[in-house]
Amino acid sequence: MLALLAVIGCIETTASDDGTHRTGPRSVEVEAAPYGATPTSVLEAFGDHLTVEAAFRLTSDHPAFGGLSGLWIAPDGGRLIAVSDIGQRWEATPSHDADGRLIGVGDWTMADLPRRPEDGEGSAWLDSESLTGDDAGGLVVGYEGVHRLRRWPLADLDATPTSVTLPYGLGEPSNSGIEALSSLPGGRFFAIGERVGAWGGEGLMAWEIDGANTPDLIYIQGPGFAPTGADRLDDRIYVVERAFSLLGGFRSRIVAFPAAAVASKARIEPDELAAFRWGQFGENFEGIAARRAPDGRVLLYLIADDNFSFLQNTLLLQLSLPAETS
Repeated sequence: MLALLAVIGCIETTASDDGTHRTGPRSVEVEAAPYGATPTSVLEAFGDHLTVEAAFRLTSDHPAFGGLSGLWIAPDGGRLIAVSDIGQRWEATPSHDADGRLIGVGDWTMADLPRRPEDGEGSAWLDSESLTGDDAGGLVVGYEGVHRLRRWPLADLDATPTSVTLPYGLGEPSNSGIEALSSLPGGRFFAIGERVGAWGGEGLMAWEIDGANTPDLIYIQGPGFAPTGADRLDDRIYVVERAFSLLGGFRSRIVAFPAAAVASKARIEPDELAAFRWGQFGENFEGIAARRAPDGRVLLYLIADDNFSFLQNTLLLQLSLPAETS
């Protein structure tokens, strides 16, 4: 925590016309070095169908680089946006080959996420943990600490955001906010509370956010796991879940379920697509984004939050599912 506060303290801000503090985009040197698995290899730990397309370790000398928790990839793969634990937006330009395989990511910029005039000061107002597109040319960010959802137009991410209705029932603890957030058809959203137990003691609280209506759902996570990211592609929602223990380190799993289940069921129990643990990919994966490859494969991108710790890595993975299984 002291290291994180030191990082926050070194960030320069300027006052805007509406009284909030923000910095516009600035170029930052970030190195993306190939990491780990051989491209196109299918690792047993990832199940029968998930293929490791690419893996990169991201590093930078900038003290604010790290803590990346939410991830968004443009449908054409030409734009990457991540949000961090200290309220910043990181943007980059991914490069892909003709088959859609990620071969690099560069042209990084950093900017503070603009806030609303009523937002307060201090680290409790900065922790951006989830990110999704809204299917209408905008992005929505979920914060924990002081729980809230904020929306920006993709065409002007430095604009003052609008508010999105926050589900009832988040409450305390303050670090158990919405870490998994995805769009739904018709301008709706699906959200899961990271450690907010559902009524009756089974699973976690989840919600369908439809304007001012936020009906409750139950999400059944893996034993010992907590959902940390979500994204929708077509009619499926993909979720990354994380577990941690002192002996086993970080473990992750990727699950999926039909988006229609949000509207038709009060209880959502996803299917596991992959599970992996300590080793080359034993990191704190908190963001997931999905898009289509030119041949119809589903491409899943995962990003790991290093918590600003030298003991952890910021990894960007690209996995794929064959079109016939997705």
